[in-house]
Amino acid sequence: MASLRIELARAQAHNGELVARVAGLEAQVNRNSKNSSQPPPAGGLAEGEPKPRSLRKKTGRKPGGQDGHDGTTLTQVARPGREEVHDPACCGACGSSLAGAPVTSAERRQVFDLPPVKAEVTGHQLIERRCGCGRKTKAGAPAGVDGPVRYGSRTAAIVVYLYAGRFLSGQRTAMALAELSGMDADHLPCPARPGRHPGPGRAAPLHRRRRARRLAAL
Repeated sequence: MASLRIELARAQAHNGELVARVAGLEAQVNRNSKNSSQPPPAGGLAEGEPKPRSLRKKTGRKPGGQDGHDGTTLTQVARPGREEVHDPACCGACGSSLAGAPVTSAERRQVFDLPPVKAEVTGHQLIERRCGCGRKTKAGAPAGVDGPVRYGSRTAAIVVYLYAGRFLSGQRTAMALAELSGMDADHLPCPARPGRHPGPGRAAPLHRRRRARRLAAL
């Protein structure tokens, strides 16, 4: 009987220790920088990441278009660049041919799309002629045609836009233009991005200097 009482006392004492330990763990979990003196980085386990708060002020309006607002959408043009006529070949009921049958209506639909992008190569021939006096005279080259082969101004503008405006790398700029237009990606020049200077006493990398010179020649 005495041994049973001793075991019961030990069990009660151990149970009290467990209850106190659980209470301590719960307090640790619920502790954060808002209900204790701990700084935010040392908050408890329950603090976690702060919930994001929107910087927009509440207006009381529902999201999306408001009542009475005139919506805008893609509208048809009066004269499309290209017109395709789709004519039924046979009757949908009896299967008879509709060749020469009177037209009852025409439903108009339009699709807005970009034309296929392909590099256009323009050749320039500088003709040279001999005058009766014996002097040879060759025609002058147009502006921008100052070498046997070069890229045009539109190509240069796209390269600058992708590389400096959209912050693509030189390799991605060349790949994008090559995939869109079919040009050789190995010979497309890429300029140095504005605002990036090597600093005093330091020269720009050789590959960037070469790109800058190639772009300047466009």
